[in-house]
Amino acid sequence: MEAIMDAQGLWESIEPQAGVAVDEKKSKTARAFIFQAIPEEMLLQVAKKKTAKEVWESLKTRFVGAERVQKARLHTLKSEFESMRMKDGESIDDYAGKLSGMISKYNSVGAVLGDEELVRKLLDTVTDKYIQLVASMEQYSDVEKMPFEEAIGRLKAYEDRLKLRQGSSTGERSLLFTKAEGVSNNRGFNKHGSGRGHGHTGGDRGGRSGSRGGRGSSRGRGDRHGGRTHHEGNTFHRKSQYKSHVKCFECNQYGHYASECKAEKKSEPENIWYLDSGASNHMTGRKDAFAELNEGVTGQVRFGDGSKVDIRGKGTLLFQYKTREQLVIYDAYYIPALTSNILSLGQMTEEAYVIWLHEEYLRVYDEQKRLLMKVRRSTNRLYKIELTLARPSCLATSLVDEAWIWHARLGHANFQILEAMGSKDLVTGMPRIKHPKKICEGCLVAKQTRKSFPDKAPWRASKPLELLHADLCGPITPQSMGGNQYFFLIVDDFCRYMWVYLLRSKDEALAKFKIFKAQVEKESRYKVKTLRTDRGGEFMSNEFIDYCQQEGIKRQTTAPYTPQQNGVVERRNRTVMGMTWSLLKSMNVPERHYGARLFGTPSTF
Repeated sequence: MEAIMDAQGLWESIEPQAGVAVDEKKSKTARAFIFQAIPEEMLLQVAKKKTAKEVWESLKTRFVGAERVQKARLHTLKSEFESMRMKDGESIDDYAGKLSGMISKYNSVGAVLGDEELVRKLLDTVTDKYIQLVASMEQYSDVEKMPFEEAIGRLKAYEDRLKLRQGSSTGERSLLFTKAEGVSNNRGFNKHGSGRGHGHTGGDRGGRSGSRGGRGSSRGRGDRHGGRTHHEGNTFHRKSQYKSHVKCFECNQYGHYASECKAEKKSEPENIWYLDSGASNHMTGRKDAFAELNEGVTGQVRFGDGSKVDIRGKGTLLFQYKTREQLVIYDAYYIPALTSNILSLGQMTEEAYVIWLHEEYLRVYDEQKRLLMKVRRSTNRLYKIELTLARPSCLATSLVDEAWIWHARLGHANFQILEAMGSKDLVTGMPRIKHPKKICEGCLVAKQTRKSFPDKAPWRASKPLELLHADLCGPITPQSMGGNQYFFLIVDDFCRYMWVYLLRSKDEALAKFKIFKAQVEKESRYKVKTLRTDRGGEFMSNEFIDYCQQEGIKRQTTAPYTPQQNGVVERRNRTVMGMTWSLLKSMNVPERHYGARLFGTPSTF
């Protein structure tokens, strides 16, 4: 706020120079600026202040406080600053943002939080995984003179490196997605002996004999046909004890991993799809799964273990639900080396799908909040679902099917137009179209229009008050001189005479109708028999309905969103308001006097 008024040249009205009189016009302008910037409830508290300086001092005392209050707030801020600690899982950017936020809080009470304090606080309170970098910075850098931004940058760079190293994970999850088993560098035992590769006995150029759990008694690449050393025996004994609690996901037996299982592998159905939050794109190895495929798209996909597979195309997948509805998945990669089908949850969120993980279920919703998938977590912590591919029928088998293709291709154009375009060769490649005998359901639903309403009502009242048309109009801006913003209009169907009542709110409609009924029934000696209104809340309330039932008044209400059925009073509303505003404008009468003019409208008609 101070910056805005300073830019407008109004700050001198808040803090005038000694001996210089304050410009009254600038003071009023600055006061108006302040009033626009504060909420309404606060505006009422400072509205009595006459000058901008008085308003500013009042707000300053309220938010900044007196000197004692500022000292108390500063003490609270210092306690808050001292208790700040970086949480596990919190990023450097988030934690540094919290520390930076304390600078403005200190400034608000007239204190300064310098770079030295911020850097010291940052280095002392980061989590243990940054301890090596902190020690290096304290030993080789002058942290007392280091800018706060430089300290953040160094920690951020170290954090990015940690994320990069942690991201290269391997295991069964990556092995699930590729046939190329020999692409990654596997370690462990060879088929006939220990060591990292085949070699000659007695080698001395490095390498290790045995598994990663221990070394053999001699160095070298291992005896291709030899047995295990005594160290290897101990290692296998320890590993077998450890694996006694491991359950295989293939055969559900204990003592080995799924990758070591000797049981016959189960063949996975082709229509199983994995919902993967770690995949960057939809991908499949099935070429027949694509409804459309552009084989000109090429590239590579890198997995978590560093292996790569080639992309041979990109296209659209089409799935079909049991309800015959279809799900379209765009921009899926065709990768022949894949043995599994993957749907990327990240890519689905970009396409406006909503992903919800709760307990052991994963749910996928569309833009209309409809549930599309509900997948239970499997024993190996994967989410897989069986999806049926939709097989679009071939529409190019006959001339009739060609007609439907061109009908859809040209935006559901009329078949007579299509026949003329085909016969006159107006479109290159368009065949001669014959009008099919079937009707396009999409055109019927989308192009139908509402039937015109009749010009005259099929029935008119034969006596006064036999049928009344009523409607409520408003709210009208501005309010009338009496504070009214609605008017209640009633038209008699027999003689078209009308009555107008002004209302402050809609809930006065019933009270005005009671007054009207008592008055007209005594004046005319006729009884109100039927009342026709729309379905507004003022007419559909329980009190209004009960009153009409007690008085024997028959109710007629319009269909929803069909004001034409009460067209008599709707048209009269428009005529009355047009007449009223025209008279006020032509005579230069303020608009708030429209209430008096409305009372005179019935006599004009």
